[in-house]
Amino acid sequence: MDFLRENSEVLSGRKRYSLWFAALILVVYSVLDELLQIPVYRHADVNDAIADWIGIGIGAGRSGLATSGRFPVSGTGNISKPATERG
Repeated sequence: MDFLRENSEVLSGRKRYSLWFAALILVVYSVLDELLQIPVYRHADVNDAIADWIGIGIGAGRSGLATSGRFPVSGTGNISKPATERG
């Protein structure tokens, strides 16, 4: 049983690592998106990049909370049971 517990902790750490790695990739992408607007005579705006980062943070945080099991996404429980049988 200890083997299963250790593996679940490793997998949980990997999920958390991959979530924040994906968020980092999105931040880098948003910076590149703003910088690549300059050569085509569009306005690169720092505020737009900051808004992207805030959205990435909110999405990653919400996804992390939903997958941790501590704060399940509303509406995901008791879906398989009819409304009359839900408690």
